[in-house]
Amino acid sequence: MGTDHPSARSFFWNKKKQFHVLQVPQPGAIAVRRYAPFSDASWATGNGHVGFVVSWTSTTVTLLGGNQGNTICERTFPRLEKNAAGAKQSEFVAFLMPVIV
Repeated sequence: MGTDHPSARSFFWNKKKQFHVLQVPQPGAIAVRRYAPFSDASWATGNGHVGFVVSWTSTTVTLLGGNQGNTICERTFPRLEKNAAGAKQSEFVAFLMPVIV
């Protein structure tokens, strides 16, 4: 199962409708994290990150993923990250589970 696109945002697009969108994280779900800028609602360009949800709290999500410090590991990210001026820098924009056929 793939998205036919090399970027994290391709999971967010879910063009093939091969993922169920979850309202909250679940163990093993694919988490999609987006980085600023946020001016484009379709997320046609820009950076992101995906990984598998290991655990979460109200303020953080721990992912198992690759390219986290150039290795495969668990890493904890804030659900929402703002800079000193209060501008959003990153946030989780989707939690997804594969559709089982």
